[in-house]
Amino acid sequence: MADISIIKLKVRRGTNSQRQRIILEQGELGFTTDTQRLFIGNGFLSGGVVAGNLIHGPLQTVGSRTSLNNAVQGDIVNEGGYLYQLSGTNYSQTSAWGFIGTNPDNTSVEYNGSRQLALKNNGISGTKFASTAAYNMGGLVATSASGLSANVDRITLTITASNQLSVLQVNQNNIASSSLGNGLAGGNGALLRVNAGPGFSFNSGVLSLTSVPSSSVGLSSISSDALGAGVSLSSGKVVANIQTVDNVTIQNVAGAISLKNIIGAGSSQFSNFTFNAYGQITSLSSSITQSFTGNQTTSSFLSVFNGHPEQTAYTNQTLISAISGNGTSTVNIQLSSAGFVVIPTSYGSGQYAIPVFKF
Repeated sequence: MADISIIKLKVRRGTNSQRQRIILEQGELGFTTDTQRLFIGNGFLSGGVVAGNLIHGPLQTVGSRTSLNNAVQGDIVNEGGYLYQLSGTNYSQTSAWGFIGTNPDNTSVEYNGSRQLALKNNGISGTKFASTAAYNMGGLVATSASGLSANVDRITLTITASNQLSVLQVNQNNIASSSLGNGLAGGNGALLRVNAGPGFSFNSGVLSLTSVPSSSVGLSSISSDALGAGVSLSSGKVVANIQTVDNVTIQNVAGAISLKNIIGAGSSQFSNFTFNAYGQITSLSSSITQSFTGNQTTSSFLSVFNGHPEQTAYTNQTLISAISGNGTSTVNIQLSSAGFVVIPTSYGSGQYAIPVFKF
C-alpha cells in the first residue's frame, strides 16, 4: 500500500494593487486577498494573467458595472439586460467595457424601455415581406413592392386611392337568397325583386297599389298624422269634421252639407235667369210675359202689336189672316198679336223683341 503524504501548499498572496506592481515568475501563482482572484505569472507581465474569467451577477442599475472592483479583463456582466465584457484593464471606465449583446439595426428591431428586443414601431416596411408570408386562401397578398395588402378581385371589391377597401358592385350572384328578408325575392343568381302579392302591380318598374282587400287596413293602422283638414279619428271611426258654413251658398242641415236653395225647386220655360257671384240662380222671369202691350193708340208702332199672351179679351189687336198647312189640308186662320218675346243681350245694343201671334 502506497504511502500518502499530505502537504499544505500556499501560493503567493496580497492585495490586487500589490499584484499589479510585481511580475510573477512563469507558472507562479498569486492570489488577491481583496478581490478573491487567482493569477498565474508568465515571467514578464505585471500581475500575471487571471486564471479564469468571471461572469458577474446581474446588475440592475445602468452604469453600475464601473463599480466592479474585482473585474479583470475578459469578465462579463449583465447590466440592465445588456451584456458587457471588460476589454480594457480599468474596470472603472465605461469605455473599457464593450457591449457584447445582440446588436439590433434600430430600424426594424430595437431594445424597448425594458431592455427587451422588440419590433420597432413602423419598422416593418413592404420590402420585409416575402411572397410566402401571406396564406393564399386568407384574403391577403404579400409582395416586396407593395407589402401586405388585401387580396381583392377588382370586380366586386377594390382598394381606393385613399387605401380603403371599397365595394365596386354587387350583383344577384353575390347575394344568397337566404339573406333576403320579408318582401324580397331573388339572389343565388336570380335578379332581386319585390315579392308583391295580390293588390299590387308594377307600372314601368314602379310598384303600385291597385286594390286594397276588404278589412285589410284597420283603424289602429291609421295615424292621425296621415289625416288632413276636415277628417279625424273619433270613437274608433274616421269621421268628417263639419266646418262652419256661410248659410248663403252652403248650408248644414242635420250634419249634411249641401248647396243652399235660394228660389226653391221648379221649372220655367222661356225664362230669364238672374244668378249671383257663386253661380246660384236668384230669380226667374218669363220672357214671354215681358211684352210690349198696346193699350194706347197714339203711337203707331205700339198699336200695331197690341195684346199679350195672357189676354182673354181681344181689343184693338192686330189681326192677320194666314194659311196653315198641316200636311193634309189647308186651313185659313186668323192670327192675333200677343206681344213680344224679349231677348236680352250683353253686346250693349239693347234688347231684341220677336213679335208673337196667338190663334
